[in-house]
Amino acid sequence: MIIKPFNLVHIGVLLFTVIFTVSLSLLLRKKDQAFKDKFLIGLAIFDIIFFIAYKIWLSQDGYDFVIWKELPLQLCNINMFLIPIGVYKKNKYLLTFSFYIAPLGALMALLFPELAFMNNSIFMFRNIGFYGTHIIIIAMGVMLATLGYVEPKIKNISILLISAAVFSLGAFIVNNLFNLIVDVETNYFFVMDPSGISILELFWSWIPIKFLYLLPATVILAIYTLIIDLIYRLILFINKKITK
Repeated sequence: MIIKPFNLVHIGVLLFTVIFTVSLSLLLRKKDQAFKDKFLIGLAIFDIIFFIAYKIWLSQDGYDFVIWKELPLQLCNINMFLIPIGVYKKNKYLLTFSFYIAPLGALMALLFPELAFMNNSIFMFRNIGFYGTHIIIIAMGVMLATLGYVEPKIKNISILLISAAVFSLGAFIVNNLFNLIVDVETNYFFVMDPSGISILELFWSWIPIKFLYLLPATVILAIYTLIIDLIYRLILFINKKITK
C-alpha cells in the first residue's frame, strides 16, 4: 500500500484520524475527571516513547538524520509534553495553546508530509511512526475540548497569543543556541526563516527579520480562534436541537 499525496491510502489515513479522535472522545466523555487525566497523560507518555522509537529507526534507515533537527520542538510534537504537563497542573495557558495548535500543526504535517514519508509503503516503520505520532497528537489536542479541559471561546485569543509568543521566543533562543554550540542550523517554530512555506514567504517579504517576520501570523491565529469558537457554538446549537 503505497502512500502518495491524497491517494486512497493518504485519504484513508486522514479518515482514520477522524475516526480515532471521535471514538476516543465518545469512549471517554462519561468517565470521571481523574480517569480522563490519567488517560491523557498516559497517552502522551506512550506517544513520546513511540516518537523516540521512530526517530531512532529513522537514524538507521537511510534518512538524512541530524539529531538536533529532529527534537520534539516543532509546533505539533512539542505538545506531547505540554499536554500532560497542562493536564497535571491544570494550566490554562498550556492547555489553550495545545488545544488550538496541536491539531493544527499535526494536521498540516499529515496533509503535507516531507518526501521521506511519501511514495513508499504506509507499513514502513518510518511511516507508521510519523503518521501514528501525529494522529495521536491531533486526538489529544481535540480531546482537550471534547473532554472539558478547554472551552472554545473568543477570549482565548489573548491566552493563545501570549502562549504562542512565549514558545516562539523560546524556540528562537533554542535555534540560536544550537547554531552557536553545535553549529547546526535549526528552524523550530519556523522563527528563523520561511523554509519555502508560501504564506511564511509572504510574511518574510513584508518583514525580512528573523522571529519578527511572524507578527502577521497573530492576525491569522486570532481569526483561527474565532472560527473554532463559531464551529463550537454551531455544534452546541445542533446538539440542543437534536436532544429536544
